[in-house]
Amino acid sequence: MDLKEYLGRYTSLRTSIQNDEKLLELIDSGQCSFILSRLGEDGAFSDGSKRTLSGIIFDSALLRKKLAHKNRLFEKYTLRIKEAAERIDSPTLRNFVICRWLYGFNAEKIAEINYYSERHIYRMAQTANRRLFLALLEVMPKPVRLKNKRFACAWVSRRPRSRRAVRSWSFKPAVTRAL
Repeated sequence: MDLKEYLGRYTSLRTSIQNDEKLLELIDSGQCSFILSRLGEDGAFSDGSKRTLSGIIFDSALLRKKLAHKNRLFEKYTLRIKEAAERIDSPTLRNFVICRWLYGFNAEKIAEINYYSERHIYRMAQTANRRLFLALLEVMPKPVRLKNKRFACAWVSRRPRSRRAVRSWSFKPAVTRAL
């Protein structure tokens, strides 16, 4: 996974968590019952379909469980990005990474906070992202290979190994010729 994909998943996870929290607030306040009552007003949905839709859309227990899983995953991403940001040696680039990825500010807001021009922030972003990528490579866990464990080969060739095997596998007609 490259840096762009990793950080894209991080930001999409952040927005997904925010949306789920807003939906839970709506469910707890009772405003979703109004939306659900409006689903069947025009007769487009039967009662069974409305129950199914309400179970899919507004199941708060399932939503809370998914939200807890997303929060755990988000904490892992955040911890890795924090560790990688600490490894960046330039304080201005470190500040940019923290503002951009951990606080979620856009480039205009970072430029306003640090009194830089937006053009300078975009140049700084390229350098910071390169250094963040290198730092994330150091922080990410390495894959573990077991030396003594043997794995079955899924890529074994189906071709026979010798010409004799090819001859024995060749097509033979059903009717044999008489000598």
